[in-house]
Amino acid sequence: EPLRLAAFGATLALVAIIQMAGLFGRGRWDSFVYTATCLVILFAAGMVIGMVPRPAIDVHLFNTMAAEATLRFQNMYQLKYPDIYGGAYSFQPCFAYLPGTLLWSVPGWLWGDVRWGLWLFLGLSMLLVPCFGFRKPEVLFLCPVLFYLLECSLVDLGLLPLFLAGFLFLKKERWGLAGVMFGLAAGSKQYAFFPLVLSSVAAFFLISRRTGWKIFLAGMATAVLTVFPWVLHDPNMFLSSTVISLLKTEPRTDALTLFALANYLGLGWPKLLGLWVGLGGLLGACVCLHRQVHSCSLVGRVALASACAYGIVFLFGSQAFGNYYFLVYLLFCVALLEVASGRPEEGSGQAKSTAGQEK
Repeated sequence: EPLRLAAFGATLALVAIIQMAGLFGRGRWDSFVYTATCLVILFAAGMVIGMVPRPAIDVHLFNTMAAEATLRFQNMYQLKYPDIYGGAYSFQPCFAYLPGTLLWSVPGWLWGDVRWGLWLFLGLSMLLVPCFGFRKPEVLFLCPVLFYLLECSLVDLGLLPLFLAGFLFLKKERWGLAGVMFGLAAGSKQYAFFPLVLSSVAAFFLISRRTGWKIFLAGMATAVLTVFPWVLHDPNMFLSSTVISLLKTEPRTDALTLFALANYLGLGWPKLLGLWVGLGGLLGACVCLHRQVHSCSLVGRVALASACAYGIVFLFGSQAFGNYYFLVYLLFCVALLEVASGRPEEGSGQAKSTAGQEK
């Protein structure tokens, strides 16, 4: 075990060496630096799966059981899941995630571990990023918590290529496909609908009403189709697992939230404050979308608004951990890289010439 840890540390040190070499190259080696960095990170991620074959967290177990049930044509929401924490937390063990998580858990299970599906999605994300034309795009994958997400089989990592693909289609003005990608994300985790809503609002204001509705309807149709078979088969168990169980869960005092801080300091905290502040944050992001700087592209606007909305919701929410804030990091990076690219806003010419016709 110490040798494995030392090898893992040496692998991460290699990433730092590659990045330092890229600084001396002054842009001439950017392609090599990105490719080498991604390959080393993927290798290190594979090491994590090998070093921790059975992580002590129920998410990995539940994702594994759900994948197995799906391959046996059983309803994963009807399974009885064990409480590996012995009642330490106030929740009834169930599969609380949405069916979109099967996109990576089933292929991973077939490969031997559901986390290999997340590893594949990480690799897919690395293939998508160069299509944006960012400078220093590897910053998206230099977040240390990435390895923790993979180790514990946390589904937020699976949202990474879905969000990136959605942003890429926005950039290419493939509005319907952008909605489909954001819809798949919304059908994978309950709070993953922010980019769908905010991209629809941004397109509605900045391009045309027709474009905004196209993104929104394509995303909603995809999300509904993703969950529909399980809702149709057993609506009570689906709602009980994915909605009611979360509403009944008590706020976590070990979370990275203001509630946890207030609890530590012995201060009171209104129970519904997080809900109202979260809704206000999402509404504020919608209102501010069309007021952002004109040098920021549509992708940059949506990514920045999503990052701010998520940050507010998570900070004032009842529970949020490193996997939640990973999305904030990802979206902020996309926004900053888009601004740093210095290109004029995509579709701005089309927006000016066609917005009046389509309204």
